[in-house]
Amino acid sequence: GIKSQNRLGNFTLAAFQTKTKDDIVSAGSINGRATFRNADRTLREGIEFTWNKQLWRDLVLNTSYAYLNATFDADVPATASVAAITSGNQIPGVAKNQAYASLAWKPQTGFHGGIDAQYNDKIYVDDKNSDAAPSYTVVAAYAGYTWQMQDWKLNVYSRVDNMFDKSYVGSVIVNDGNSRFFEPADGRNWSAGLRVSKQF
Repeated sequence: GIKSQNRLGNFTLAAFQTKTKDDIVSAGSINGRATFRNADRTLREGIEFTWNKQLWRDLVLNTSYAYLNATFDADVPATASVAAITSGNQIPGVAKNQAYASLAWKPQTGFHGGIDAQYNDKIYVDDKNSDAAPSYTVVAAYAGYTWQMQDWKLNVYSRVDNMFDKSYVGSVIVNDGNSRFFEPADGRNWSAGLRVSKQF
């Protein structure tokens, strides 16, 4: 990997490859009960990249991207009622591409706020790669105000997630025996809070 800090911002870039023998992988899930088995060889390789920059005064841009190709690197034979896995199949439950970007106004005190977006690639739901949860992008926004009073700091804030009320699959149950793989994510939701801290 490499890391750089210059007038264009802060960058990190890492590439990796992980080879595993006798990996523990999902064998199935029925009525909330999960079982596991060994995969002779698995392979995970990819890159991770981040970039952040202070654009102007307290305006900050943050971005990140990750690519992960996770595959079975050898055939896994069938056992009892559990089907065989073909070498080269994607390991289920893993998104191949993920990206994030945020633009925020972040002073030490006063008004602060921002907006962020997150992208997740499709996720396969079983070892056969017979179906997948679709890719999605969701957007969130937040705002607040911070007061500094000697050693005390008071911060009030609010946030809206899934701002455009997108319907998407938030998680999957890998190798579900009843083929109920998909779990929906929350729709548009709001939160607010108050944080008080003192420096000693």
